Amino acid sequence: MSFEGPPVAPASSANDRSGEATDNPLGRVFDTPVLNEPVGRHARRIFDRFIRHRRRSPARQFLYWPGMPVLLETARWLYWWGLTARKIEREEGISRWRQLREAWRFTWRDSMQTQLYYIFELYRPEEQARIGAYFTRRETKNGLIRALNCIARNGAGKQTDFGDKAAFIGLLERHGLPVTPLLMTCEAGRAVPATIEAAACAGDLFVKDRYGKGAQGATAIPRLASGRFDYRGRALSLDDLIAVLARRSRQVALIVVPRLRNHPAIADLAEQSLITLRVFTCLDRQGVPLIALAMLRILGKLEPSWQMKTEWGAAIDVATGRLGDLVSDQPHLFNGRYPTHPVNGRSVAGRPVTGRIVPLWPAVCEIALAGHRLAADRLLIGWDIAVTPEGPVILEANGLPDFLFPQRVHRLPIGHTAFGALLDHYLDRLEREIDLLPPECRR
Repeated sequence: MSFEGPPVAPASSANDRSGEATDNPLGRVFDTPVLNEPVGRHARRIFDRFIRHRRRSPARQFLYWPGMPVLLETARWLYWWGLTARKIEREEGISRWRQLREAWRFTWRDSMQTQLYYIFELYRPEEQARIGAYFTRRETKNGLIRALNCIARNGAGKQTDFGDKAAFIGLLERHGLPVTPLLMTCEAGRAVPATIEAAACAGDLFVKDRYGKGAQGATAIPRLASGRFDYRGRALSLDDLIAVLARRSRQVALIVVPRLRNHPAIADLAEQSLITLRVFTCLDRQGVPLIALAMLRILGKLEPSWQMKTEWGAAIDVATGRLGDLVSDQPHLFNGRYPTHPVNGRSVAGRPVTGRIVPLWPAVCEIALAGHRLAADRLLIGWDIAVTPEGPVILEANGLPDFLFPQRVHRLPIGHTAFGALLDHYLDRLEREIDLLPPECRR
């Protein structure tokens, strides 16, 4: 297959509400017309008006008791201020008391939870000017994306299931897309198939929750020189390992796959974990998938020797595959932007990051677009893709991807990317057509 660069979301739109000239992650500059409402604020207004109150579950009614929202937000405000303000004061020269005032104002005026003040670096005047263009988990994880999906498919029901990892692997295999082979499922105390052929487990194995999100339940199982497997410090035969996993599956369903290795061009940025690329694709107005945004991810919780739960990310220039600085998702621990690897005292320390080219980047984009064509019932998808010595492999697809960390990594609100123009178009449709949607599409 030929590749001439990934199709990307259009740079501007008549409906774009960003209100200024901005730099997008592709390194191009585009102008947007000055309209009344930035796209992030547009999303929050629609969420509050049409969707928010439909999401109250009986078990969480207490969260809406009189005064409870104010109490919870006040507690969150004080917690994040206490955790992070001293570090920002020391590194950025911004007083803790100014941070306290500004975080409180943004929390209530802009519906921004206090941690976003630090994640999006809203203590900087230039970021305060763009606050309305940021997307937050409050709206995207609580019904807005589901409603936008329903609008994009004209009210039809969901067709693809990303929640069942075994079913998702089967879908990609049937269509010839590169995916991690499924060796076994374990559920309710039973392994299917009952054993694994020796040739299929000649290397290390990897186990994760079948229905979990991200790296939930993830366990690497190294193969020892003796042919046995190291499961949490115990040397087990293959049959014994399967028996242990079957018992574990009485609490949570599991899948067993071969453990993948990182491509040599980026392998020095991690020690034991698999580096993943989060590639965002979205449908244009004609329903054709486009590459919108991308970042490299390293999960500290999968690196036992790092002793941290920090996630690290580096922006990827979609047009070239070039990496930006490494950024942490925990500003109270690491608030800088690092051109070299900042994890000290390990083999990765000081490894250059900024300026590297992601290996096989055109092929990564190609399989992400091909995957979205299979799942065209979703407006936007966050693909987790690994680049191995044998080529790129799709790991997972996220129908409700997180926007917070990518915006921090790129230091760019979604509304100021080419992605924002398309989202604004679908938000306009949602506002016009919300009453035509079935109730399940509003949750």
